Formats: sequence, structure tokens, C-alpha cells
Amino acid sequence: MTEKTCTKCNKHPVTVNYVRKGKVYYRKFCYYCIKEKKQNKDQAVQLLKKSGYKKKTVCDRCGFISKTSEQIKIHFRDGNNYNVSLNNLRSYCVNCFVEVKSNPAADKRSILADY
Repeated sequence: MTEKTCTKCNKHPVTVNYVRKGKVYYRKFCYYCIKEKKQNKDQAVQLLKKSGYKKKTVCDRCGFISKTSEQIKIHFRDGNNYNVSLNNLRSYCVNCFVEVKSNPAADKRSILADY
């Protein structure tokens, strides 16, 4: 049997993820690609901390006042998670965040909250 290779780099072998009912299931990515992805994610978080931007408790788009920090997400207006300039960052409630992600043109107009 041939060894399974990474779907991203097609160079390194992948490891066994789990075995169920005698069938072997493999991971999609090799150790090196998983490690690289994790480092890139950590780098974006570190850049955000260095920028000094604090997540607000009020949505910048609709004015929703959050009770917990999970109700507000940070939105990067240009879609680049490494661009942490203050004019690129917005604090949106989860509803606005989903709406803007699915329709980028919706970021340009403002809405009123009906609560």
C-alpha cells in the first residue's frame, strides 16, 4: 500500500488520524503544513495585540451593546488579517459580522438596531 501524502504540499506523508471499525482514516495535512498554519494564525493575533486595538463593547455598525465579549468580533475591512492599522479595524456584533462577511457591500451602509 502506498503512503498517503499531504494535500497541500504533496511532499510529506500524513499520519493516521483514527481507526474506526478496522478502517484507517488519515489526516489531510502533514505535520509541517499544520505547524505553518498555526504559526501564521498566532502571528496575526500578535500583530493585533501590538497595534493596541481594543475590542469595543458597542457595535460600530448598529450600536448594539454587548453583555459578553463573545458577542463582538473584530472585522478587518480589507479582509487582510495582517493589516492592523486602526482605520482598517472595526468592532461588529455577531449579526453585523455575518452580514458583512456574506455581503461585503453591506459594510458601506449603516443600519439601525431594532431591539
